[in-house]
Amino acid sequence: MITLAQGTILNNKQMCELFLCSPQGGMRKSNKTNTLVLITNHLESVYNDVWEDDILHYTGMGQSGNQS
Repeated sequence: MITLAQGTILNNKQMCELFLCSPQGGMRKSNKTNTLVLITNHLESVYNDVWEDDILHYTGMGQSGNQS
């Protein structure tokens, strides 16, 4: 198991190799590693992702309402 420290910076290629996920999209699920990688960009985004305490309120790809 690989542990990432908070603040670790990965480029897209490194992230895809680590999590075995797609190189595109804001929500990248990997069945091989049983992970969901969320991509957020606070500099150039049409979404309003917000950190409140230790919780990320992520605006994702759901079709309607709050998703779980």
